[in-house]
Amino acid sequence: MSKGKRYTQEFKIEAVKQTNERGYSVTEVSERLGICTKTLYHWRSQLSEKPKPVKAPDERLMIAKLEAEACWIHQDLREVGEKCSVNRVVKIMRKHKLKAQIGYKRKYIKGGSTSRIADNMLKRQFNPPEPNQVWVSDITYIRTHEGFLYLATVMDLFSRRIVGWSMDKNMDKQLVINALLMAVYQRQPKTESYGT
Repeated sequence: MSKGKRYTQEFKIEAVKQTNERGYSVTEVSERLGICTKTLYHWRSQLSEKPKPVKAPDERLMIAKLEAEACWIHQDLREVGEKCSVNRVVKIMRKHKLKAQIGYKRKYIKGGSTSRIADNMLKRQFNPPEPNQVWVSDITYIRTHEGFLYLATVMDLFSRRIVGWSMDKNMDKQLVINALLMAVYQRQPKTESYGT
């Protein structure tokens, strides 16, 4: 057996046929033809490969999208304690024609007239000398599995503590009023009049 010898494609095909179709072992065929068994195994892997069907671009795009969605589903399943692979999630989703819901649809709120802008009573004085003199408020939202949850807070600028808060699924004036009422109930500030 000479090293680096080149064989024709017909020779390779005939050698592979002897192992695949005629039932001879790889060792027998390689000894008879004077080639290495490793070479014959390599020819078998090259010539026995069936051409993979080429997927249409739309189908490839759909599969890539499904795999990306399956990553989110897989992550959610792992969080609740399920043990499975991403490929299994893809298979099940494809079988049942499921799609992941990424994000939430927002309700469109029609814009109305502009609100009255409040006067700047604080004038950038963020360090009051005593507690319960200056409270500030803010609203934020928290994303949950059921939608958005709105959180209104009231903070005392002297202590930098949250003195009142309220959570609701609707962002309306009642949300802020409830947070303010909690702050008043907890701190019971002295009544003073503003704007003089």
